[in-house]
Amino acid sequence: MSKSVEKITHKEFLTFSNLTNLKWEFVDLEGIKEGRRVGEEGGQTNSTQLKDLLATEMFVRVRKDKNGNEIRENVYDEGEEGLQEMRRYAGIAMEYLEKMGAGNKEGEFLKDWEVIYGGDNYKLTV
Repeated sequence: MSKSVEKITHKEFLTFSNLTNLKWEFVDLEGIKEGRRVGEEGGQTNSTQLKDLLATEMFVRVRKDKNGNEIRENVYDEGEEGLQEMRRYAGIAMEYLEKMGAGNKEGEFLKDWEVIYGGDNYKLTV
């Protein structure tokens, strides 16, 4: 009995490698899974699929001021400037997202993949 295994294509592998350049540690994956509002506008996002997370408003740094108030800052600029910044770091992935948005089926695989973890940056010390 043989087991069918789907393989990752070269296109997908290159895209995923390219996506590691984004600051995923600032995407509130737990909040999305729990149904909390995310982003500056407090828009509801219920999906952790790549196609839904590749937006500037999903990458938000949350910190507390000296009074304990929550301060939310976008990691990437808003609007077109932020998209350009994301294109600079993950150009291949953003290109496939734009192609998918324009009706081109080449980026359709972004609908099939889900982000399950966004780790923090680390520093190697010797």
